[in-house]
Amino acid sequence: MVVLALKCVQESTVPGRDVWMYSTERRLKAQQAVNKLMEKIQRWWKSNGEVGNIYSTPLVLQALLATGDTERWLKGKINLLNKSKQGAFQNPMALSQLLPVLYRKTYLDIGQMDCRSKSDELRWVDLEPQEPETRSQSGFVYVSVKGKNLVTTYTTRVPLLNQMSLLDVLQAAKRNDTNFTFETEQTLWGPFLTSVNHVPGQDDTKTYWRLISGAHTPLIEGIQDYFPKPGEHILLQLSSF
Repeated sequence: MVVLALKCVQESTVPGRDVWMYSTERRLKAQQAVNKLMEKIQRWWKSNGEVGNIYSTPLVLQALLATGDTERWLKGKINLLNKSKQGAFQNPMALSQLLPVLYRKTYLDIGQMDCRSKSDELRWVDLEPQEPETRSQSGFVYVSVKGKNLVTTYTTRVPLLNQMSLLDVLQAAKRNDTNFTFETEQTLWGPFLTSVNHVPGQDDTKTYWRLISGAHTPLIEGIQDYFPKPGEHILLQLSSF
C-alpha cells in the first residue's frame, strides 16, 4: 500500500492542468523510497508467487503492476486465482484487494475513472426464501490457552456443528463454561481477537493472541473466516511481535 501511495505522489497532476502536483525533489524522494521497498519485496518473493501469505500478496501484486514488473505479477496472479477457485478468498476485504489484480488493475486506476459516465448496471434480484439448514454435530474441537510462559492455563472440548467458524467455537465455549471468556475488536478484516480470559494483547508490551492449529501451524485467517475440522486442536497463545 505504501508503494501505491508513493506512486500516486510521483504521478499526480493538478486537475485540469498538465503539470505535476508535487515538486521534482519530492517526486525524486518518492521514487527512491519505492526502489527500496521493491528491493525488499524481491527479497521476500517466494517461488510460488507469494509474499508473506496469500492474503498479503494481492497488495504486493498491485505494487508490482504499478512499477511495471508484469512477470512477477502474472506468476502471483495465477497462484492467487488457483487459491480463489479453492475458496480461499471469502473475506470482503481480501476480495477488494484481489479483484483489481485479476483484472490487471491497481487502486491507482480509480483516479482515471469517470464514474459519472458509468451506467448503473446493478439490479436487485429477489431470492426465494430458503429453509434454514439443520446443523448436525460432526465431532469436537479442542481449544487450549497458553500464556507467554507457554504454560497451558485452560483447555476445553467444544461440539463442532456444520459450517461452524472458529468465532462460533469460541462463543460456544464461552456460553458453556464461565471459566472461559474472550473479547474482539471489529476491523475491516472482521473480528480481531484482543483478549482471552481477561488477558489482553497490548501494543505497549508488544503482545497479541496468536491462533495456532495443532502444535505449530499458525492460522492465516481470522476467527470469523477459519472453519475448524473435527478433532482439530486450536491453541490461543499469547505471543510477542
